[in-house]
Amino acid sequence: MTYEGDDASTYEVLEIEPGPRPTWPVWQVTVRYDRDGRTATHCTGWSADRDRIRNHPRTEGSR
Repeated sequence: MTYEGDDASTYEVLEIEPGPRPTWPVWQVTVRYDRDGRTATHCTGWSADRDRIRNHPRTEGSR
């Protein structure tokens, strides 16, 4: 899936580690930004006010 974040950058979720982890953060997500291919891992929660799904494979057909 491709998402758009609060700074209007689009990114693909590569991995979600739901945890529990022995240390903080108890979960994390790894993403790859479309604009530069950079990957990052963070634990910022989803915000319905600023985040949205740009495309979803189950609704767009097979790729």
